[in-house]
Order: sequence, then C-alpha cells, then structure tokens
Amino acid sequence: MPPMTPTRALTLGALLLLLTPAAATADELTATLGQPLKEVSHEVTARIDDGVGVMVVRRSFFNGGDRHEEASLEIKLPPGATATGLRIKARDRWFDGELLPADEAARLYTELTGLGPHTPRDPALLQWVWADTLHLHLFPIAPNSTSTVEYTLTVATRYHNGQHVLSYPRPTLAANLAEVTLRVRPGGGGGREVRLDGQPVPTGQPVVLDKPETQDDPWALREPNASHVTSAIEVAQDAPIERLAVHLDVRHTFSGDLMLRLIDPQGGVHVLHNQKGGGDNDVRGAFSVDLPKGAASQGTWRLLASDHAALDSGSIDAWSLRMTLQGQEHAFAADDLPVFIPDAPSGDAAGFAALTLAPGAIPVTDARLGRARADEEHDFLRLEVDAAPQLSPTPRALSVVFVLDASRSLDAEPWGVRSQLAVVRSFLRHVPDAHFEVVATRRRADPVLGAFQPASQADALIAAAEQRGAFALGNGSALDDGLELAARLLRGRGGERMVVAFTDDLLRPAWTNQAAWRALHRLPGGVTTHLVRPRPNHDVSLSEARRDDHPLAPVMHHHGGIVLQIDGRLGDPDTPVKPLDAISLGLVRPIRVDHFAVHGWPEGSSWEPPEALYEGDGLREMIQTRDAPHRLVLTGSIWARPFRRVVTTSLPFNRATAALVFSHDMHHDLDEGAMTRLALFGRAVSPVTSYLAIEPGVRPSNAGIEREVVGFGAGGFGASGSAMGGGGLSVRSSRPSIASMLEDAVAACRATHQDDREVEVGVETTWREIVDVVPQGDSSPLRRCVVEATWVLELPSSYNRRRDSFMVTL
Repeated sequence: MPPMTPTRALTLGALLLLLTPAAATADELTATLGQPLKEVSHEVTARIDDGVGVMVVRRSFFNGGDRHEEASLEIKLPPGATATGLRIKARDRWFDGELLPADEAARLYTELTGLGPHTPRDPALLQWVWADTLHLHLFPIAPNSTSTVEYTLTVATRYHNGQHVLSYPRPTLAANLAEVTLRVRPGGGGGREVRLDGQPVPTGQPVVLDKPETQDDPWALREPNASHVTSAIEVAQDAPIERLAVHLDVRHTFSGDLMLRLIDPQGGVHVLHNQKGGGDNDVRGAFSVDLPKGAASQGTWRLLASDHAALDSGSIDAWSLRMTLQGQEHAFAADDLPVFIPDAPSGDAAGFAALTLAPGAIPVTDARLGRARADEEHDFLRLEVDAAPQLSPTPRALSVVFVLDASRSLDAEPWGVRSQLAVVRSFLRHVPDAHFEVVATRRRADPVLGAFQPASQADALIAAAEQRGAFALGNGSALDDGLELAARLLRGRGGERMVVAFTDDLLRPAWTNQAAWRALHRLPGGVTTHLVRPRPNHDVSLSEARRDDHPLAPVMHHHGGIVLQIDGRLGDPDTPVKPLDAISLGLVRPIRVDHFAVHGWPEGSSWEPPEALYEGDGLREMIQTRDAPHRLVLTGSIWARPFRRVVTTSLPFNRATAALVFSHDMHHDLDEGAMTRLALFGRAVSPVTSYLAIEPGVRPSNAGIEREVVGFGAGGFGASGSAMGGGGLSVRSSRPSIASMLEDAVAACRATHQDDREVEVGVETTWREIVDVVPQGDSSPLRRCVVEATWVLELPSSYNRRRDSFMVTL
C-alpha cells in the first residue's frame, strides 16, 4: 500500500469497513444478527463488449431463522475488475442502485436499516474495501425467505494467443456459500469459441466452476498463508550458460506482497523479487541471475510467483529467459500465459478459473484508447491493442519455387545445402496442398524436379534428388539466373504464387542489384518473393531476424517480401521441427507487424512498445500523465506492406478507463475531489463512492438493527468508543477506536496549550503498529502535541489488523 498522504482521507463508508477485523481473502458471508443465513445461488454472466469484459453477478441469500436478517458479504474480485452497477430484486421487480458519495451512502443505509419512526425501505449497499475487494450489505432478508442482489463488474481483459482472457474466483469451501455457475454470452466483441480452463463450453449455457485444488511442489517452497502459481519455459538447447537474465512483466496492485523466484532445471531456486517496492504497482524489467559455473541450459525453467499479504492480486503477463550460450544470445519466452496470481489466502482461498473468448473478426488489429481526466494535473491514458489471431490466411493451392544456393562456398558451413532444404521442408509442412519446384544455382540455374510436384510428397522427392546428386556443390552463385528461371516457371500458373530464394551472401564480385531487378522483371503480378540467409551453427538454438539493411531488401520489398536471416542448428537431423516451423510460417504468410511503433504516446513514460507485434498477441498499457492525448497512431510493416492505424478515444472506453483506475490501484495521488470526479464518470465503486439500491419496504417497523453510531462528521466516523464490527456495518465490536485510545493524551494537550479546537490526523496502521501519522491543517502547538501523542500510542492486541488507513477526528 502506498504511503499515506493528507489527500487520502477516507470517507465514512470506507472507514466503517476499515474499523473491522482483518478481511478474509475469499468471499465471506456473515449474518449480522446471528440468524442461520446461507447463499443459495451465485450466477455469473460474462461477455466482452468492444474488448471490455462485463460480468453480471447475481446472488441470492436465504434466511432460515425467525427474525429479519442482514447479509454482510465480503467479495473477492477477479483481477482488473471494478463494480459499476448494483440492483436489488423485490416482488419480481428490479430496483437500480445509485452511485453516491461513500459517507452519504453509508449514512442513508444506516438510517434505512435502523430502528425508528421512518417509513421502512429495504436497501443494499456496495462499498469499496480494496482494489480487489468489495463489501455488500443487504437488508432485510425476511424469515424463511430469499433476497436477491445483482452487481455488475467492468473487467480489464488480457489478450493472448488470439483470445480474450478473463478470470473468476473459484468457489470457496465455506459451507454457507453457494457453488458458482458461470455462463458466457458473445456480447458486442464476439465470442465464437469459449473455453473454461482450456475446455470448450457451450455459449450461453451454465457451467459450474470447480473448487480449487491444493497444489504441491517438489521444491517445498509453498509457504502457509500465501498463494502460489507457476509458469514454465522448456529449453531444448543444451549448452553451458555464460550469462542469464530474466525479463518480467508481472502486473500486481501491490508489488510489496510479491515474491518471484526462478527455479532452474536442476531445482536451484533464484530469488528475483522479494516483497520489495512497497505500494508500487507491477514488477517489470530485466533481472540478472548468478548461476554456478557450467550450469546447463537444457530443461524446464519455472517462474514461481507467490502473494504473501491480503488485499491485492495480479497476473504474470509475460516472462522470458535471455541466455548467452557460447557467445550467442538466445531468448526463450513462456507461452502458457497469462497466469493469474490470487490474493494471499487465510485458510481455504479461491484460485481463479480462466475463461477465454474468441474475438470477433479482426482485420489486422483491434485497438482502443481511453482517456479519463481526474483534475488538471492527472489524466489517465489506457491503450489496448489486439492483433488478429491470424494476420493473413494461409495460401491455398500455392505454387512456389525454391531457389537454392548450391555454390562451393557452402563448404565452410555445417550441413551445406541441407540447412536450406530444412527450411524448404518446414515451409511445405504449412501448405500441404501446394505444388513446388526447386532450382539449384551454381554457375547457372537448373531445375531439380523437372515439374511442379505436390507438397505432400516433398520428403520423398527431396530425398531422391539428394541421392542422385542434384544438390552437389559447384562453382558459381548465379542467384540472378535462379530468380529469372523461377519467374519463367511461375508464368502461366494460376492461384497464389511465391519465390523463396536462398543466399550465403558470397556472390560474384561483378554482382549488382540490377541483375536481380532484371531477373524478377519477368515475374507475373502479385508474386511474393523472399530471400533467406541461413547461418547454420552447431552451438546455438534457432533464431530469426528480419534484415531490412540487407542490400537485396529493396528488391524483395518491391515484390512484397522480406529478407530473413535464420541462425542456429539448421539441417541438423536432431533439431526439433517445431522451432523451425514457427520461423518458416513467417515466410508462408505474415505473422507479425514489424517495426511496430506508437506515435503520440506521452513523453517521459517508461513504457516502450515491442519491436514486433505478433498475431494473436495483445498490448495493455495504462499510465497517469498530465495531458493525455485523444489520438494515437500505430505504425509498422506487414512483410513489405506499410501498416498504419489511427486510434481515437471513445466515450464508452473513456468511462471504462476511469473505472479501471481503481481496479489497477492507480488512484493514490488523487485527492477526494479528483477521485470522486473519476469514479462518477466511470460509474465505479471507489474509496469515495458506493452504490446504494433501495426498494419500498414492507417489513415490520420493529425489524431493524440497533447500531452504536454516535455521529457522522465531514472528516469521517468520529464516534468515541464505538466501532463497527462483523465485516462491515454491524452492531458491536470490542476493538477500541484510535480516538478513544487517545482521549487522555488529547485532554492533556488541550490543557497544556489552552486550545479546544477540533484536530484531525491521518493514521495508518499495520497489525498493531502505527506506521504513519499525517496532521491535517495548520501546524498549531495543539496539533503537534496530538501528533506526537499518536506516534507513541501503543495499540492493544485486540487491534490486530493487517492494514488500516483512515482519518481520526479528535
């Protein structure tokens, strides 16, 4: 939690919650008046609207007792969720809630549920507790009757592998809570395919969430009262590691709760982040790792993320290993993401069920820009970019000519022509309905197969050609002749057509690019041409690099293609095919936006977009800035085709951005007025706003709750000697208030300084420790005396709470 500032004074509604026992980290239902209360239904309907997740949660509670009861429910939210609506049901009619200042909502709720001469009206109150926690009060639930409430969550989506990703807490083991039933509706953003925890589920049909399973690990690293999740990277390359760095993108609303550990294939544990950063959000950047000399790269590497304190959660959005092996740097990235990090448990805590929804049609990218202004100094800007699951369809009935370099200069390279043939075979695995021809270039260019042959027979045809010596090395590097022959071969063929040429860059001294231009002049229109520069190496794993600086790059770009350099174990029969297939797919069709850039992003931000945006990948970035733009421009290139997209703000996404400020825990620099402005614009529950829903009551006038509330002041709850217990608004609590504990000291200060004015101080506690005291107003002798008295106050054992942050009026 960030340091407390004078502008973070909490309103009455938040204070009534903070002056209670420590919050559980899973949903917890309590009955204020001790009646046998239980939840009988917990239904969630999820959808994606224009890239924004919306969850409508409907919950019903049954009172099996003999008197009216109040349900007090602490709610754990999905990561990135904010409450943006509330309504209650009475006699088959729904009553919408109103977003009010938190102290006003709490005051009205207390009046409506209390005993007195007023006309009975039955309310529900939805309050902020933390970025990942809400509190719901519902009154009254009549004896042997059921009451129903519904709240709406606006949820930030992730986007990974071409799917929108949401999550929802699994049901807990509490006996008085119902099982969770989830259904997904397509919504405005699509949703053609829906999966729950990786398994397909029918759209619109209810599915019951499984309860969390207890997970063990072989490293004995799972601490009690902490949540743990892992992500894995498999490294096939076997070589001693000279240097290792771990690149992390872990999103979390309180990085001081997190421990991040790398577990190497031998079981060694390396701490990357150990609950540092205080209240800062997220853990992002590169972390060097010291390994024993000679440590091998091969095997399974795991990132273990654990949350060690309540009230915050997050996710592993991306992580990768950057290894230096025999002088070459290699990158290995996790592909099992995102992984959600639950809040630290106190007992049986819920994990998260992962929900993936296929998007609607995305031509290249789907992008959203949100701008929310809190005040003249604080704007919030959110950019979301979703790359199409497939940037371009795989060519059908393709005709392709491979122009191979069979010059003797390849003697200096391991595996010779076999490295090029490995790329040919890999390419053709993606297009089994294609037909292909191979041209070998030495002093001149010669066709190898004699006619276009089906790709389904490629392995046998290439093996036969190798056996008869068709790829024997010879003098000369007639790349231009090879390109010209490929152009002639493709003339007259229908359907999609392509040329993939190879070179070792050791061309004849008289070579000029004009030779390539002349050779390809014969190409029919619409034929894509690529140039591949293989660099076989026994000692490094496969990697690729687009080479726009290559002398022949302009020629390839003119014909819609690229120059691609491939390094590593090309042609080695022991090399797995999967890594090469991932690279060769980028020659079959575009799979990324290269040279990706975001123009107009505020200067001074530490965020930098990736150099390439791969299909199926997404970007999510949100910052606080002084003057956020209304427009950004995305640029890049898809093969040789320029990419440009203008993204402008929209009212719906501006509202969502304002709401997400609170779920992302980014509001701490704002004063109460700025928070209120932002919350009202986003229609969100926040530290300063709550939802109150009221329906006409029919309960007896003697059905109410007697509360020990003395008064409500502008600075918060200032009742001496009373507090609210039981998880929120309730009836009694034995915990003394800060104000009551300071009574004698304040009286002494007043007598010493002959000053009877009211004094306010901000107080922040952790467990039984006062960790910060912030005076409010001018620095008078009385105020300084009270501040010093507060600093030396020793909290009793009954004041045992992980975190409190509030104002005290004395």
